[in-house]
Amino acid sequence: MATGTPEPKKRLKCDISLDMEEVEEDTELTSDTDDNDLSISGTLSFDGDITDSGEEDMGTEAEEPHQDHPPGRKPRGGSGGGGGGRHAQERIVFEVMNARTVKEGHSKYVVYQVHVVKSPGLDTSPAFIEKRYSQFDKLNQCLRKRFPHLLESVAFPKKTLTGNFKTQTIAERSRAFEQYLQHLHSIPQVATCHEFLDFFYLEDIRKGYAMIRAGLYKESIPSLRNALHLQEKLLGETHDTVLQTHCAIVVAYEALDELWHAQTYSETALNCVKGYLHHSFLVPLLQAHISLCWRLGKDKKDWEAILHEVAAKGIDVNSGPTLKDIVMNKH
Repeated sequence: MATGTPEPKKRLKCDISLDMEEVEEDTELTSDTDDNDLSISGTLSFDGDITDSGEEDMGTEAEEPHQDHPPGRKPRGGSGGGGGGRHAQERIVFEVMNARTVKEGHSKYVVYQVHVVKSPGLDTSPAFIEKRYSQFDKLNQCLRKRFPHLLESVAFPKKTLTGNFKTQTIAERSRAFEQYLQHLHSIPQVATCHEFLDFFYLEDIRKGYAMIRAGLYKESIPSLRNALHLQEKLLGETHDTVLQTHCAIVVAYEALDELWHAQTYSETALNCVKGYLHHSFLVPLLQAHISLCWRLGKDKKDWEAILHEVAAKGIDVNSGPTLKDIVMNKH
């Protein structure tokens, strides 16, 4: 490029079309206006410097740590805890695919839909979450308190006093959130901590279990399946947390008498845990799965053989809690 020639402006690779008023995020609206949604088709590729930190409307106190995550488990060998087992093995990509405005009473804010993609180009079923700026900000503040040195170089989009609903602002924030999550996931200590993981699926897990306890089994399934989808992307398919969600889905489908679905999920869970004879979920899973196979007229001899093997090791297979008992006592 010749000296003195201005550098070309960078372009946003997204499809945006709206006329949105400039209102501060999460503040009272002074007039009744029509809401407009921002649809972003494709992955944003905004190139710009994102400055660090900033505050929004939500408090800085971190959410109470989630205590029900059991230790991770390697796919085969041993029954003890360990790492989840797949953080560095597969590439995870975070993409903000669209953003929409939400009006609640006198408040208005932007919700960003983030897709979680495993092995880009091969993953045909990305999982997704929807979060607003204040939820990202809460995660950011929590992680910076826990990992101050690790997050020194991690940029976070600052809050702006005006222009929060401008297409340019939303596009820049969308790209910044992609980069922010990608950077967090590249740090093993952060990517495996419960604060980061709970950001993606804890809300669905809590909702799903609450519905089960209320006897609303049909209503629990969408939340549990979405949580499972996210967990499998972030933790791998053999992690104990993934196993627990499989079991909750089994209980819900069985209660609905949708036996084929229940048997499919129970078999998937058993294939992950059947090598661990002392695993607390093995016996109730085997009993539930054998019962489902019997009711569906499917062969159950191999699973009964495993149950006999467990009993031969001196493990009680008769008086322990059922799978439903275990699920009802979680979360």
